[in-house]
Amino acid sequence: MTITMTEEQLDSMSHNEYLTLQQLSAYIQIPVRTIHHLRKKGDGPVGRKVGRSVRFSRAAVDAWFDGLPTSGTNV
Repeated sequence: MTITMTEEQLDSMSHNEYLTLQQLSAYIQIPVRTIHHLRKKGDGPVGRKVGRSVRFSRAAVDAWFDGLPTSGTNV
């Protein structure tokens, strides 16, 4: 399931240093299920467990995303 957010919601997220799983999904525009799959394989962004929840540092997410291979013309 991909979560969509309004521009206002995305703008308010920019002031939050830590993202929930749902906010992360909206931020990088991939389904929550894909994030779970990537993290299970050890390929996803690093998160921190807070109680029963996981939070993702925007800086860590950006660093992870920037480190992904770029695609050429084979899109």
